[in-house]
Amino acid sequence: MKPTRLLAVGLALGLSLGGLMPMAFATTRPPSALITLDMLTAQQGWAMNTAGQILKTTDGGHQWTNAGNPALARAIHHAAQDGSFYLHGPTPGGHLVASSSNNVAFPNAWTAWLTLPVAGNAIQVWHTGNGGRHWTRTTIHRIAPPSGTGLSDLAAVGNQDAWIMAATQGLAGHVDFRVWRTSIRHRHWHAVFQGTAPNTAGMVFATGAIGILAEGSNIIDGPRSAALAVTPNGGQSWAFTGDRFVGETQLPPTSALPLLPGSWATTVLDPIVIPRTQNFIVAVLMQKPLPSKTAPLKTWWRLDSPSHTLQTRVSQ
Repeated sequence: MKPTRLLAVGLALGLSLGGLMPMAFATTRPPSALITLDMLTAQQGWAMNTAGQILKTTDGGHQWTNAGNPALARAIHHAAQDGSFYLHGPTPGGHLVASSSNNVAFPNAWTAWLTLPVAGNAIQVWHTGNGGRHWTRTTIHRIAPPSGTGLSDLAAVGNQDAWIMAATQGLAGHVDFRVWRTSIRHRHWHAVFQGTAPNTAGMVFATGAIGILAEGSNIIDGPRSAALAVTPNGGQSWAFTGDRFVGETQLPPTSALPLLPGSWATTVLDPIVIPRTQNFIVAVLMQKPLPSKTAPLKTWWRLDSPSHTLQTRVSQ
């Protein structure tokens, strides 16, 4: 997720997508709210709406075209009907607009990736590299450790390099997860890592090699309950900031992120890549449990790569 996407969210709050219209907005038709908006530049961007359409724009959002196809639309609606893929509806006060989704990735103006869970611990991966003219569908079986795909995350840096993190809730608040990859050198999806970690908040890659996994979400266990895992080799090994890199193993949070001491209800948000760099930012909300209406602290961590220098900022 790029900062330009966040700027575009405010613009999208006033937009209504015309039902199943494939082109520009039609305000006289029942609107479909945007649930994902990703502006790559001031003119080019992607979106997804509550009708299950994958949309793209080349004129700053004035007109949108449907980049999906009938087979993809049927798959999205089938997944939404059986409860494995959630199409958010409008909120009581207006339309719900999100800046990202763990199920989609739009790395450039021509490329889109989408994952849809299916029965039997499997997942469908839909992909286009030509702006939606052609889509491919791949099914990955045994995507997560046994007992299902309770959590999943998708990341991509181009038309060839993409990753899926699929996790299952484990013991003592941890998750068991696998990281899958496809690349220009190895185009078949293959598992590159399996481990156990605190609840995961999101995964993102800056290049085909460098990525991070933010761990810990909706937590109240104090300053040692969240961490950033870093990979220098496309997901084959990971390390917490300051730790040695490890292969397939359990990852205890031995290098805690700089959370404030004391009792806080902490929510770790999806990490983002700073445009045109190999550096990352992770946004965090920290709130005192009592009183319940205390204003949260808005915190962020910046991780500079490849030095892995970690910076922290806190604001009221």
